[in-house]
Amino acid sequence: MEHTRDNALVRLVTTFEGHPLTIIEIGGEPHWLARQVGEALGYSDRGGNFVRLVTADWSDELITGADYRLLAGDELATVKALLGPDVIAPNTPSLLLLTQQGVFAASMLSRQPKAQIGRAHV
Repeated sequence: MEHTRDNALVRLVTTFEGHPLTIIEIGGEPHWLARQVGEALGYSDRGGNFVRLVTADWSDELITGADYRLLAGDELATVKALLGPDVIAPNTPSLLLLTQQGVFAASMLSRQPKAQIGRAHV
């Protein structure tokens, strides 16, 4: 498990079912990269379909700010600098992060078999 502290941001890298999961602590709260969570749960498009579910299909169930946050602009630039281009492509226009509550809620909504294992992992 890798742990890096950079000013107000903390980066932790762990694995789930053989997939890397980057956790960023922002304001003392952990946030997971939604695309990585989706990929670890087995969603197609390298987790991109999971991101679409969170922001569209499950938007009535998940709460912006409490379950997830969408980074863009300066906030995204700060996180990109911390994580580097191997984690976030330089041309990424926005980044969806899940809170711990959001990871749990999304895993409850998910029909992927790995989601049940993920609930115990959070």
